[in-house]
Amino acid sequence: MKLKTLLFFLLSIGLVGTLYANEESTTKQGYENSVYKKILSELRLVKAKAGWTCEVRITQDREGNILESNISKCNTKDRRFVSQLQKAIDKSSPLPKVPESLFSGSLILNPTVKDDIDLVKSIRKRYEEGDPKAVEMVRLLRRMLRRRDYNENLIKELKQMYKKGNPVAIEVIENMKRMINEVENQ
Repeated sequence: MKLKTLLFFLLSIGLVGTLYANEESTTKQGYENSVYKKILSELRLVKAKAGWTCEVRITQDREGNILESNISKCNTKDRRFVSQLQKAIDKSSPLPKVPESLFSGSLILNPTVKDDIDLVKSIRKRYEEGDPKAVEMVRLLRRMLRRRDYNENLIKELKQMYKKGNPVAIEVIENMKRMINEVENQ
């Protein structure tokens, strides 16, 4: 299972934290809420503390395409948080189309982590409480770890056989290298 699929699953069962916005006026609030929702839909936070925030400056065109974004004035030095926020902003383009009456070309947001986020603790707690989705997730993770361990052991054995000159191991490894090169060159 790919990490993106895993994170989407966690988001869908409520294990990934949320942000909230501070808005001023009703019209502006409605637009900013739609922008926050769009950014939040792309945000993948595994761990964060309540209150973490940054100032986000976005330059956009009339269609909502992000031309430039800048994150500053963060109250945390956690690089993963800032990096994930930037990725979410980048993936959110185009933003919802800005109402003509509000268009200025720039937008300043202050997304803030609403609650502490600790994915591992959250999954563990829900698992212990018997939450069926968390139980399913833990089972899936355990299967993935067993497969990874099995694959790592298999690769170690294959490398040892290769070093000893085993013709089958040599052929397998050469075929793997060729397939990797073909994929990389596509």
